Amino acid sequence: MGTVVNSDRKSRRGGATLLVLVVLVTGASLVSLVQHAQTQRTFGLRMVNAEVETEAAMLLGLETALRLLSEHTLASPEDPFPPEVDEEGFRADSGAVIRLVFRDAQDRFDLNWLRNQGVPQESFGHLFRAAGLRGSLLVLDGWAENPELLESVDAWPLHMPEAAEWLESPLRADLTVLPPPSSGVVPLNVNAVDAELLVRMLGEPLRGWTETVLRFREQAPLPDIGGALALLPDPVAAALHPYLDVRSAYFEVRMDVEYDGFAAAGWALLRREDDGTVEVMQCRW
Repeated sequence: MGTVVNSDRKSRRGGATLLVLVVLVTGASLVSLVQHAQTQRTFGLRMVNAEVETEAAMLLGLETALRLLSEHTLASPEDPFPPEVDEEGFRADSGAVIRLVFRDAQDRFDLNWLRNQGVPQESFGHLFRAAGLRGSLLVLDGWAENPELLESVDAWPLHMPEAAEWLESPLRADLTVLPPPSSGVVPLNVNAVDAELLVRMLGEPLRGWTETVLRFREQAPLPDIGGALALLPDPVAAALHPYLDVRSAYFEVRMDVEYDGFAAAGWALLRREDDGTVEVMQCRW
């Protein structure tokens, strides 16, 4: 009889111990779940706050870029390039760090030039040959007879499937797409264009003239395109005149934002008139 009582006591004591363990484990699990939920909630709130602050910082960056371009004397040949911005960037009131990187957008071949007949197609032909893309020009000439207005370089294959292969070649780095003005021509800025690209673009027949222009440019930005073109025969100079200039109206700006461990990047295409008016043509982030 005593043995049965002791057994019951041990059983009850063991059950109580097991119950305590279950309660402790369950409690610990609940605490862990609550802590995990709080962590997730805190991180989620941080993300939401970061999205709000980076969006605000991106808008501030764009506003600053507009102001810098408006204040910069870009219409002057002596100062033809976009303003320099501190590599360390600047801070918004929220603490977000904003960095701006400008680039002259008229330093590459504009694909929308193909909406015009004459010099652009021939110049593009020189670029094709330099990229080793012989045999593709007949297709290109057919497209140039009734060209589509492109919104981006990457959209080119949508209108012309052969272009997908072309864009995998070195040709890609030489291209851009700009919205054409009413004249239909956005000239190449010979003060901004890469020297080798200018040689590739104008081809061997004009190499001597191109190298002369580049030597002049090393001493100081060209003050006007007329003086440079005067070194060419009149018919050649007249043909090139609409497609070359010494200043730019279009500029790209890249905006990099960092806030609370989060990062975001944006890009905008800006157009600046000679009177300092700046307009946002395209923007994404």
